[in-house]
Amino acid sequence: MTEPRIAKIRTSDRSTFKRCRRKWKWSNSMGDNLQEDQARGPLWGGTGFHYALEDYHGYNKYGHPSEAFRAYVRATRTAVGQGVPADFEELTTLFTGMLDYYMEWLKNRETFKTLWIDGVPQVEVRFEIPLPIPQDILDKAGYDVAVYQGTIDRMVIDDKERIWILDHKTARAFALMHFETDPQVTSYCWAGSVLFDKPITGFIYQQYKKDLPHEPEILKSGKISTAKNMITTHALYKKALVNLYGEIIKSPQPNIDFLNALAAKEGPEEDSVIRRDYVFRSQQQLESEGSRILQETIEMLNPELPIYTNATRDCAWDCPFLNPCVLMDCGDNWKEELGLSTIKRSNSEMWRRYV
Repeated sequence: MTEPRIAKIRTSDRSTFKRCRRKWKWSNSMGDNLQEDQARGPLWGGTGFHYALEDYHGYNKYGHPSEAFRAYVRATRTAVGQGVPADFEELTTLFTGMLDYYMEWLKNRETFKTLWIDGVPQVEVRFEIPLPIPQDILDKAGYDVAVYQGTIDRMVIDDKERIWILDHKTARAFALMHFETDPQVTSYCWAGSVLFDKPITGFIYQQYKKDLPHEPEILKSGKISTAKNMITTHALYKKALVNLYGEIIKSPQPNIDFLNALAAKEGPEEDSVIRRDYVFRSQQQLESEGSRILQETIEMLNPELPIYTNATRDCAWDCPFLNPCVLMDCGDNWKEELGLSTIKRSNSEMWRRYV
């Protein structure tokens, strides 16, 4: 029996398609299916960070997320064709430190329960939802079916027995202005309601800064710094004041003001390096997102779709195909550069065999 020809659509594909069609054609599974021919540090570290939390909030094989990350490092160094970035040791120090702090952060906050179904923890939930694309459109594109793919980081239950989607994001800085228009939030709430056939309360957007809180600096004057760009916490700053002055009340007023400012910024859902935001979607928003997914998929399946670049100054940092793209526009040998700098996407999780 012939295997069905499946058009696979992911949220990242949709974003790339709208960002730049040339980049989309080179990278998506319906196009050339290429990726950069080297392990990119942020992506490698983020994958390990997600695995560490998947393990800890799931079967917890390693007992602590930092140990799970170290197992991931060993696995990626062992797996043939996987590779690690040149700065993997520095990244390992950073991400295990972040995970150690996460465990401290959880002590005084809601931990949530992972949703389990038939003895399986609902972490790294991979889904494929068939899309009702007209058959004549699929036939013209050379496919039998189209599906919407994705991976939900974790399904959780709160103390009121409500079900949420919880997503982990590592970043240099907190992103706060995109919640109302983030397509992942909406499409994953839609997908979750289809997958589990239960109401999804909302989306918990949990962010982790790629940084660690530090003990405050002691200045040459012997006083404790009040620098606004300092990454610290109320607990660390309070401890430093008590160690130096014996009591908070004996501290200089600028230090007390700084301590109070830290207290005002921290709460049940956030501090300087980790924060949670709760995002809700109405049924109408879910239906609107579903309509957009269908419309975009139909465009992607058009065999006569014009493919062109959308060059911006962001290409320098957000596109692995920058050099061949520039060469193409210059009329130079872009195919050779594309061949040298990229490889076909394969099973990027070969490392899982070794954890």
